[in-house]
Amino acid sequence: MGGYAAAEVHGAHIAPPDAVVDLIVGRRSVRPRPGLSIRRDTVAGDDVVEVDGLLVTSTERTAWDLVRRLGFVDGVVALDALARVGEFDPARLLDRPAGARGARRVAPAVEAADPRSGSRPETVMRLAMARNEVPTPTPQFEVRDAQYLFVARVDFGWDEFKVAAEYQGDGHRMDLKQWRRDQSRLAELASCGWIVVPCTADDLLFPLAFVRRLLKTLALRGCTV
Repeated sequence: MGGYAAAEVHGAHIAPPDAVVDLIVGRRSVRPRPGLSIRRDTVAGDDVVEVDGLLVTSTERTAWDLVRRLGFVDGVVALDALARVGEFDPARLLDRPAGARGARRVAPAVEAADPRSGSRPETVMRLAMARNEVPTPTPQFEVRDAQYLFVARVDFGWDEFKVAAEYQGDGHRMDLKQWRRDQSRLAELASCGWIVVPCTADDLLFPLAFVRRLLKTLALRGCTV
């Protein structure tokens, strides 16, 4: 297996709900089946690994395949996730054949990649911030108090200005226990002087309002933007 199916097997949960299973069959002729995408492709031996009894493309090969096939944002999402679970440097994709189909998409994705992203929303947020010239934050930033005790890990942090940006999924609102934990966490961050700018699913689709709120908050804290 390759593509999104291989990514799921590796633990990079990035596949859309309607993703089909990529079945790589070499040069053999295999009849199409519903839910399967038959790929007549040859994969080098070191690009194939066994995971839980399944033969799948390696994390690096899977990332290379997906980046060449997908649009820019989805490609970076795939590269971030697979580089994180596979613990490889995204730049290694640049060593692969430049003449392969879709290879022109590899370099831009590698330049934008950051395996520190913990989820698809975080990658999409980072790309939106970069596209709108928001000062570069630190992903997965650890906030500590005056005694240097751990307070929280935020999705993105601007330490100098004590500003954070975080994705707020619907699960945080619908789960009462999670909501209470979130409120306590936000109070702890506020007690240390931090402002958290939330980002919702709607903001991922239309990020300009989120970006404006974030830039205004950074400016209030003395950041020149």
